[in-house]
Amino acid sequence: MTSIKKAIWKCPKCKKEFAKLNQSHKCEIVKVETLFLRRELKLFDIYQKLLKSLKTNGSWIETTSSKVITLYTENRKAFLGIEPKKAHLDIWFLLDNKIEEFPIFKVLQPSKNKFGHFVRLYDKKDIDIYLIKLIGESYNLMSKGRERKLSEQ
Repeated sequence: MTSIKKAIWKCPKCKKEFAKLNQSHKCEIVKVETLFLRRELKLFDIYQKLLKSLKTNGSWIETTSSKVITLYTENRKAFLGIEPKKAHLDIWFLLDNKIEEFPIFKVLQPSKNKFGHFVRLYDKKDIDIYLIKLIGESYNLMSKGRERKLSEQ
């Protein structure tokens, strides 16, 4: 991965770094492995495959809270959330357009120009080229202002 830009603010308690001063967040330190306790064993493998697939999509930062793993762009904007459930992973990502086709099962509109898309991963084969492309688009959207876009790498 390339170098990560310096954050504007670092929480003095949990040491997480953010793009905004005094960013609202869940202030806790949790190991990723903790989220996969009492879950189907295959979920950690699915999670690892997802991360491995994203490595070619640019630099990112991973943080973990008691329920969710969040991936941030270099400019500290969340582009992917991963929530381990009992038998699947729920993931979300943001796009500037609404997609209502499979594998999307739910869409929310958190702002005028952004749509949150939700996907469930039950198996490693659920991570396909189309899904990785959508997550890459989320990365690009949330990385606006970067000099070099993912598609140019």
